[in-house]
Amino acid sequence: AGKKVKIQAVVTSLKDAYKFVLSRSRKVPVDTFFNKHEGFRRTVYELAKNDPNLKINFVKNVEGKMPEELVFDSNLQKAEYLKSFDAPIGQKTAIDNFQKALNGMPEAKKSYLTTYSPVELSKMKLFTTKDGKAGYAIKGSDELVNLFNYGERGRSINLTVEAIKNGARRLDCVGDPLRVYYEDLGFKVDKIVKWNDKYA
Repeated sequence: AGKKVKIQAVVTSLKDAYKFVLSRSRKVPVDTFFNKHEGFRRTVYELAKNDPNLKINFVKNVEGKMPEELVFDSNLQKAEYLKSFDAPIGQKTAIDNFQKALNGMPEAKKSYLTTYSPVELSKMKLFTTKDGKAGYAIKGSDELVNLFNYGERGRSINLTVEAIKNGARRLDCVGDPLRVYYEDLGFKVDKIVKWNDKYA
């Protein structure tokens, strides 16, 4: 107590993190592990929130790649990033599944989607198919974002219809083929923005 310590947070999937804890012979119930790490009364997010000067380094583990350090502009950004890991267990699983599905996409298809941080995803409703090769998100109350499919052909139509049933009422898309696709499903063009390479 009262000692100064340096904290290094390694960002990885919850499943891998839990396996690591078990490998060290720590018997931690899943509910406890995902909310309060054994041995600590507060989560790292709570520590960062209460002490804006707390020094925490982040390293992100990506399967098959070298670990990369995450850089933030301020301690407030760090706290907000950590906040996503204090989400309910079900929500964390949804974020993990959604990100894993997106990471498995062919690179050519990823360029059509917007990259969102875990914090941003935690504020959305996320939907992923059982095979992890298709899904979508609803941002806010009614914006359809990141609809994707690299599995069964033709499944995107069913996903769009499902998204509409789940509250999607508006979206952005690029190019006439997608515009026609969404118009055929009942959407109407509200505004056309000229392409700008600056935002590509």
